[in-house]
Amino acid sequence: METIESELRQFFATVVWNHKIHEKQSDIYTFKFNFFENTKIFCLTLTTSGLLSSFFTDELWIKIVATIVSAINIFINSYYKTYNLKELKDSHKKTALKFLSLRNRLISIFSDIHCNFLKLDEVRELRNEIYREYNAICEAALPTSDKAVKQASVALSIKRDNTFSDDEINSYLPIELRKEERK
Repeated sequence: METIESELRQFFATVVWNHKIHEKQSDIYTFKFNFFENTKIFCLTLTTSGLLSSFFTDELWIKIVATIVSAINIFINSYYKTYNLKELKDSHKKTALKFLSLRNRLISIFSDIHCNFLKLDEVRELRNEIYREYNAICEAALPTSDKAVKQASVALSIKRDNTFSDDEINSYLPIELRKEERK
């Protein structure tokens, strides 16, 4: 049982990493989407202002600025036709949630192993089932960027995302369920 638990622990770490990478990739697309949307609004406002002011004045610089800003807006619209950032964000978020579900199932299996609720054959069957599910998630997942991997590394290794001390956990629980209260 020790060997299979060790294997599952390694696999658990892989699932945690994949979850965080897809979560960060979704965050990257969310940032890009919001940036482009705000830039688009700003450009439309400037372009409209430039066009309106050209009726009242014949300043060349206003026409040049309006033209440049209009070109930026055309670039953003073209970019949107090539990349659907909202769809990409949603896809990575869904993938992250699937990995999160898998991670939580693995935690439950570890708990059952430590409480001796499972026999070796049951653990092996659960392991194989989770491997199949993991492979299906990976096959359907969109590729991620190096930037997402780096951000996941910082989140997991330095910021210690998803890691809580007993004091933190206790602060979220009712008094009756706190660890030191049960001792």
